[in-house]
Amino acid sequence: MSLDKQKEILAAVSDALQREPPETARLQLRLFQEEDFSDFAAFMLQKEQQRLSGNREIDTVEEAREEFDRVLHPGHPPLDFAIVLKEEERVVGRFSLGASPFLEQDPMLREKRGLSFSMVLNEAYWRRGLMTELLRTALGWVFAHTDLDFVNTGYFTFNEGSRRVQEKAGMRRYGASVYERDGKQIPTVEMLLTREDWQDAACSLITE
Repeated sequence: MSLDKQKEILAAVSDALQREPPETARLQLRLFQEEDFSDFAAFMLQKEQQRLSGNREIDTVEEAREEFDRVLHPGHPPLDFAIVLKEEERVVGRFSLGASPFLEQDPMLREKRGLSFSMVLNEAYWRRGLMTELLRTALGWVFAHTDLDFVNTGYFTFNEGSRRVQEKAGMRRYGASVYERDGKQIPTVEMLLTREDWQDAACSLITE
């Protein structure tokens, strides 16, 4: 799938997310707002979060502010959404859409419509099932509100937590790739959920 096609898909999904964002019992997605900066900086500066995710290293509040300004004023389309914990009215993470070289190069996916995404959660809220809750809802939303054939994400091979979350949401291992960060190449597992697999899972729940 060409980069131009991915950008077209990203714009359409971003617009749909803004019109009718998915929401769970505990979480909601919305665009970032200026008053979210302190919450944003809190999780973007966390070192373990940086190690496990694909985010660049951010060491200072000033660097966090630069990243936040990019998120807050992206032009069109906005690709980053705030994950809000409703009971605290606090931003606890970031849900991001993105183009992927993997999707552009893979021969099986080249002719299909799909997108990549990533999620980051404040370390203080780990192990509460929040990411699994959001991911299941977000994936269902994608297939119910768009014409995408698949959704893709991945995890570093040492990140067992992400693997478990993605598998609980129904995603399956598709292949392997390498993620380049700070001059290093990090082995990565690519995960996929197709529309067919999502529909099969939904039917199974209905018949149980």
